[in-house]
Amino acid sequence: MDFNPTAAEIAARLSARTPRRLPRGADVYEATVALLLRQASQWELLFIHRAERESDPWSAQMAFPGGRREAGDSSLLEALGREVAEEVGIELARSTTLLGPLDEAEPFTRREHRLVIAPFVFAVHEEGIRLQCDPREVQEAVWIPLAALGDPANAWEVAWRGRSYPAIRHDGHVIWGITYRVVLEFLEVARDP
Repeated sequence: MDFNPTAAEIAARLSARTPRRLPRGADVYEATVALLLRQASQWELLFIHRAERESDPWSAQMAFPGGRREAGDSSLLEALGREVAEEVGIELARSTTLLGPLDEAEPFTRREHRLVIAPFVFAVHEEGIRLQCDPREVQEAVWIPLAALGDPANAWEVAWRGRSYPAIRHDGHVIWGITYRVVLEFLEVARDP
């Protein structure tokens, strides 16, 4: 499986799509995540291993940097810039180029309020960027090659609440749930036709 498009090709593929937008209502919380790509010897995607917290339903899971939109945020992108800077120390406006959005998604778990998550793809353009993780939110940040994410040898399953869910396992990190679904969508965009 070949994942060698340029950032411009990924941006063109994203702009050629009409991303799914989910309906909003009074019962909806909005959140947003950043798929941060960097070109090392190959394309890599940044994941965070979330800190363990009792109040966090996704505690200790692999995820993308991001978080909930707050009342003071004028847009999802403003919320995302704030959250990414807080979690991993990357200033999106200074260190990245926005390539485009993916489909909005909802977690499978039901809550009092619906949660809509809007993923956005960015190319990191600053050489030698240093991650500065907030230990209250992030245990670890790791760059995983797109080729490893798309490798069938890394297919895995996670058992949770009596059910089995598809996952990706790489170097001891397991990606599943909504993060897994967003990864699969992005791999379809990034894969060379």
